Amino acid sequence: MENEKIVIFEPLSQIWWTSNLSVFAIILILALLPYVYKPAQRKIYPFIIGILLLLNLIIESLNGYQEGTWAAKDYLPFHLCSIASIIAIVLSMKYHEKLAQLFYYWGLLGAITALMSPVFLFGVYGYHYYAFYIAHGGILFVCLYMILHLDFRPMKSYWWKSFLYIQLVAIMVMGINKFLGANYMFLSEAPVVPNPLLQYPWPWYIITFEVFALFSFWALFILFKHGSKAIKQIHIRIKEKKATHNK
Repeated sequence: MENEKIVIFEPLSQIWWTSNLSVFAIILILALLPYVYKPAQRKIYPFIIGILLLLNLIIESLNGYQEGTWAAKDYLPFHLCSIASIIAIVLSMKYHEKLAQLFYYWGLLGAITALMSPVFLFGVYGYHYYAFYIAHGGILFVCLYMILHLDFRPMKSYWWKSFLYIQLVAIMVMGINKFLGANYMFLSEAPVVPNPLLQYPWPWYIITFEVFALFSFWALFILFKHGSKAIKQIHIRIKEKKATHNK
């Protein structure tokens, strides 16, 4: 039976622009805050963000339970973005370099794809709207925080290793889908989104998305490689301003 509560934000619509620009603005403010506010320079700052992201997941599940929509086939954290959200929480509380390498690729691919074509399986009323943007915005925040404040740099070999590891995750999730009758990572059925990559029947849309994912991981590495010089310049200018201000 089709879920009649599904809401899709059309790309480039007013609500799409308003929601995404608001999220990106909040992400930038929170990520740049340590440069201008000393208490945010402490290790407790990302830890608090991690706690808030964890609370978001818990509240989302409690909200679903209260509404009567909670089900194991829908609410367990086995979508790519849900997995990335959990990793974001872990990294916020205790940074781990190798885990961060995987998270950079999985998190950016999942969060950006979701924000470009938002789908709300249980509507946008109540907490569903906020849960979606907090979770995906949180992923992008942790990625940006790692780059700006933890000297994260993607390793050359991890763009293809991340692709291989996600295949292992997908195999496990396929087993979970079969057991629960679920559609985690959209491996059982294509999601209802205005995305040309997902307009083919099963399993062809999976193959097209696999190719897209591999290319995206490679592109994320190349873009960072060429953009790292600009990031270094930003760091140098910020340090120079701090030094001038302290004199």
